[in-house]
Amino acid sequence: HERFLGCESLSPPHEEGGPLLLCAIADWISISFPSHPDWERGRLVVHFLEMRPDENLEETTDDIDNVARLHHATEITGQHQRRLLAGGGPGVLWENRRAAFPNLVFGPGVEANLRSAAGLFSVIVGKLVLISQSADEWVAAGSPAPRWRTKVTRESTTVRNNPTLLAARRFPSQAGGTRIFEWHARFGDSGRIHLHFDGATREVEIGYIGPHLPL
Repeated sequence: HERFLGCESLSPPHEEGGPLLLCAIADWISISFPSHPDWERGRLVVHFLEMRPDENLEETTDDIDNVARLHHATEITGQHQRRLLAGGGPGVLWENRRAAFPNLVFGPGVEANLRSAAGLFSVIVGKLVLISQSADEWVAAGSPAPRWRTKVTRESTTVRNNPTLLAARRFPSQAGGTRIFEWHARFGDSGRIHLHFDGATREVEIGYIGPHLPL
């Protein structure tokens, strides 16, 4: 509730954007009428200003599920079937990770991350479902990089050029040793899912799930 009050909708503006902003923050589903091509989508991008802990406003985006047609509901149902498979808690997700997310690899430190972030568990599962669907499509399409179903961004040049900050993005890998996980998806107020993807093997590995890393 406090996070919602600390945000301001940019697109759509004012009253129209409030419900979509609430969906983005609470991980809810938007139900809309297909009265305009902008609503004829199973995913909507919500633009908003968010109050950061230092009380500065930061422009950001998040994407939400939207139902305007029957086929949108069918697609979302598939996503929620995966959520049910993984959504019994951190332990259940870890045990079922290969069945729920067949084209994702999880680094050995992620199990502890999930247990530490139990308060946002359902939001994390929703993001993992979208990342996993992106990985599924990547394997089938064979493109140079995944076509992400949720916003995934690379660390800034400042972070990549700072050895100390870059080292904070180094985590154990399932392949052995450690690697830099410099791409990330956002969840909740300031949570991050750090990942690595390999264009040669088309493997997407999750290395870290938790609070925003040092900047």
